[in-house]
Amino acid sequence: LKKWAETAQRLDMPLSSIAKFYLGSAVFDAIFPKEGKNANEMDGHKAAAAAEKELNPELNKTAIKKDIAKTRKAIEEILWKAAEIYKKKFQPRFP
Repeated sequence: LKKWAETAQRLDMPLSSIAKFYLGSAVFDAIFPKEGKNANEMDGHKAAAAAEKELNPELNKTAIKKDIAKTRKAIEEILWKAAEIYKKKFQPRFP
């Protein structure tokens, strides 16, 4: 996260662009409608790739793509688990 923030700042873009890339536009805009207007998913992808390359300079483009895909998948799984917990806790119970 620290590297993402540093990279976004260096590239003069809002950190929310990286979050929008990892969460996907629809999810990000639904959760953060105000920030969604300033965030750019493609810029977020560029920043995520740049941060990954800085963290692991030995990686080639293919390995970076795999690492990014792995991170996106992990975030997606966390969101699904959170949604399930939310549903169980707050969804009305029907007899």
